[in-house]
Amino acid sequence: MNNVLTKIILIVCVLTLRGYAEPIAPSEILKLSGRILEGDAMPYIKLPENTNEAPDAEPLVAAAMRNAGLNIKNLAFSQLILVYASGSEAVVTALEKDAAGAWVFCEELNPITGYVGRNGVSFDKTEGDGCTPGGLFAIGYAFGNNEMPETGLDYRKVTGQSYWIDDMNSAYYNQWVEGEENKDWHSAERLSDSKNAYAYAAVIEYNTGQEKIAGKGSAIFLHCGTEPTSGCVAVTKRDMLMLLKWLKSASSSGEPPHILIVSEPIQ
Repeated sequence: MNNVLTKIILIVCVLTLRGYAEPIAPSEILKLSGRILEGDAMPYIKLPENTNEAPDAEPLVAAAMRNAGLNIKNLAFSQLILVYASGSEAVVTALEKDAAGAWVFCEELNPITGYVGRNGVSFDKTEGDGCTPGGLFAIGYAFGNNEMPETGLDYRKVTGQSYWIDDMNSAYYNQWVEGEENKDWHSAERLSDSKNAYAYAAVIEYNTGQEKIAGKGSAIFLHCGTEPTSGCVAVTKRDMLMLLKWLKSASSSGEPPHILIVSEPIQ
């Protein structure tokens, strides 16, 4: 059995068949997959014999959408990163629509071990709470301290004068500002100071645009990292580069890729 496929199906089983087993943390999912491959444990459902077909991801997407209070129907975009968090740990999966419009796993990218905020996921995030916001958000442009990688997203290179404003009293709250000519903030993140975390990153469009609310949280990114964050989603640099290579700026519908962030239990 394909190792990646086994892990994916385990995630589907654990997240969607809650009536059959107690919730399992992401780290335990990965351990259990290894035990199955060694013959020490049985999966929750029968594994498919044909590994050439992409596993159906519809049940997982539907369950995660319900967890976020959303409906799977009428999703116009065609790429989705699902972040399933347990505490500050997370399993990150990449999903895409096939020719028939059904959600399937992108096998080359699954599963990815990641991290969210040190205080987990919150659907009522506030500035500085150490939580990653839960919900469904568009993925905006990519950026980084390094030169542009292979990606379908627009890319912005960080300079020594690149700031992300987290002062809720600033007119530039939760925005990238280049330079200090119009400085009206007392607190901001200089992006060049985080050379490793922001070697490569992508903006998660949480609390942005005209609907943003001061104090509801800022600077929520998908970026490089191997430990809990202050509110972002982190994956290894290698996995970040793979995700950036996979991501496109928009689908045939004109919709950008999205990220869905949820926490257990998924029912």
